[in-house]
Amino acid sequence: MSPMRKVNQSIAAVHNRRMVLNLFRRHGILSQKVLVELTGLRVSTLSNMVRGLQARDLLRVVGKKTASTPGKRQVLLGINPDRGAVLGLSVS
Repeated sequence: MSPMRKVNQSIAAVHNRRMVLNLFRRHGILSQKVLVELTGLRVSTLSNMVRGLQARDLLRVVGKKTASTPGKRQVLLGINPDRGAVLGLSVS
């Protein structure tokens, strides 16, 4: 793999993580199915990203969506409120 391709993939991964975290900030609780619909990312890409964010303790499971049809219930995820902080900065 060329160095330029690795750089582009790294930039895309950072962008995608920011996009997903911003969606959680805006909407609160989301399932992976909804994230796929909102982002347009592939299911496998999103699953790997969510797993990584959970491993870093940024996202956590907050429940399961009640299913109106038979099948697996959707896992609901949210930002871990005990993790991280927000900093505002104004430069004049």
